Amino acid sequence: MRDFVSVRNLGVRYGSGRILDGVGLDIAEGEFVVLLGPSGCGKSTLLNAIAGLIETDDGEVVIAGHDVTFEEPSKRGIAMVFQSYALYPRMTVAQNLSFGLRVARRPRVEIEAAVSKAASLLHLTELLGRRPSELSGGQRQRVAIGRALVRSVPVFLFDEPLSNLDAKLRNELRVEIKKLHQQLGSTIIYVTHDQVEAMTLADRIAVMKNGVIQQFDTPEEIYRRPVNRFVAEFIGSPTMNFIDGVVEISDGNVGLRVGDHRFALEPATLGSTPDDGAPATLALRPEAVHVSRSPGAAREAAQVTVTEPMGPETIVWSDWAGNSLSSRISDSSDIQPGGEVFLDFDLSSASLFDRADGRRL
Repeated sequence: MRDFVSVRNLGVRYGSGRILDGVGLDIAEGEFVVLLGPSGCGKSTLLNAIAGLIETDDGEVVIAGHDVTFEEPSKRGIAMVFQSYALYPRMTVAQNLSFGLRVARRPRVEIEAAVSKAASLLHLTELLGRRPSELSGGQRQRVAIGRALVRSVPVFLFDEPLSNLDAKLRNELRVEIKKLHQQLGSTIIYVTHDQVEAMTLADRIAVMKNGVIQQFDTPEEIYRRPVNRFVAEFIGSPTMNFIDGVVEISDGNVGLRVGDHRFALEPATLGSTPDDGAPATLALRPEAVHVSRSPGAAREAAQVTVTEPMGPETIVWSDWAGNSLSSRISDSSDIQPGGEVFLDFDLSSASLFDRADGRRL
């Protein structure tokens, strides 16, 4: 697939502060890309720069092969859905959906066809005669999405569209947005701070920090092979387990010494051979820390500190060698805080980070 939206060396400054710093991003036609990161990381600024709602100081934005860096938003071939519904309260759903087309003086037949199609896709057909005050929060957000859809543009930009909804409605609309993308095949750029939204919706995720993209890859690759400790900490709930130690190389075999315990690291988990004696951090997902009730030759004793029942699974927190570690288990009926468990560490999916700068080793 060809690159359809390209952001090249983009920079945005506010006063003396740099909000975006040399951002580069290539998005394929029909791809669903999520910009993910904590508040203040620059993800909404990047979306607004692509939309043309803010001026950029450096770089360029290319959409469908055309440099639109200095084009007005209306000429960029984009439609945007904001966090706020921003519906006209005195207009019906049908009038809200058709407003942009009516302002553009599109033919009546074209407007009616576009509204009918959008309403059908978003399950709004039975609500076309209602006003926003008669709708639920989820229905209002569907109308806001529909108002963008009627424009039939190649690129849709979503700026945290589900953040004002409760958990149940977020889950429902998340599924609807994914279905919508599959039906339309349009290019979507979606901003969120919610990692669940990012992991479930995206073809690829751009994880941002301080105006810089830290990693741009598939959800699976970001989850399994984070490029640095920031990404490892931000993705996953609970976050990865981090165990500090010192690299120990013996007969060419790389390990991490943690007190009296030595973790033997598999070559596949290492990008390069770290220096012997270098301080490093081992990172393991909760599913890689297995809990047993009985001791074994390769098992380490730990004390349970907290259990978090979550329906089909339980998160068990335990203290091992001064480290608080989380594990996912399906049956916790006989595990109680204060009790003893025995841990196995699955190192096949482990990550190793430099303790000084957090980069993946």
